[in-house]
Amino acid sequence: MTTDRFGVVTLAALDARPRPDHRSELVSQLLLGETVRVLAADDAGQWLRVQNERDGYAGWVRGWGIRPLDAMAAARWGRRAMARIADAYAPVTAEPGRGHVLTPAFWNGRLAAGRARGRHRQVELPDGRRGWIRASALARAGRSLGIVARIRLLLGTTYLWGGRTPLGFDCSGFVQQLLWEQGVSLPRDAQQ
Repeated sequence: MTTDRFGVVTLAALDARPRPDHRSELVSQLLLGETVRVLAADDAGQWLRVQNERDGYAGWVRGWGIRPLDAMAAARWGRRAMARIADAYAPVTAEPGRGHVLTPAFWNGRLAAGRARGRHRQVELPDGRRGWIRASALARAGRSLGIVARIRLLLGTTYLWGGRTPLGFDCSGFVQQLLWEQGVSLPRDAQQ
């Protein structure tokens, strides 16, 4: 992948670090379906320095978690991926309500929603695969859980420096995700 390109996150959560090294601290996480601008690559092309298109935060990620796209394809994905995960965790399965899990999806991850079948909805993943998710796990357009109700659901979540998922949040990641669900965009951390 060349630099100054775009991509979409294909993993449920992709760790971002200040340097291209797993021993480097976790500074953030990118969520399934978020689009990024690729700023640089290491010499081996295994690590990419990316900037989250939504909040502008930059960090180094493993290239295997990014599907390369050009600017037009990234914009097209952004328009199509309007289905937001409303549950803390929702598995995307091969068949409606059964079959192997294609990927987990965490709260506020993005997918492209398709047709409904009973209590399930077909979705397209950022890597092009199609699967099924409980329709109730997806937020309806313009609707979100109230802020107090969401906080109650997340009580007891582990603190994780750099975390942005219900498996672990840091302070700014928690506030950012909480308010994003309410329609308020914030930078990734207080320094921004």
